[in-house]
Amino acid sequence: IKAVVDACKEKNIPIRIGVNAGSLEKQFDQKYGPTPKGMVESALYNAKLLEDLDFTNFKISLKASDVMR
Repeated sequence: IKAVVDACKEKNIPIRIGVNAGSLEKQFDQKYGPTPKGMVESALYNAKLLEDLDFTNFKISLKASDVMR
């Protein structure tokens, strides 16, 4: 992750954090299932990984096939 962040910092390129309900990381899927809460927790976890590397030029995208769930 650090190598990608360093390259993006150098070129001022944003990183997209994409979270799909159908493919959550194991830790979030087991705890929350494919729910909005699980998706948000996953996105925040990944955002923190970037922020811990002093990188804040990112966008977050959440996608689910059932938006009312």
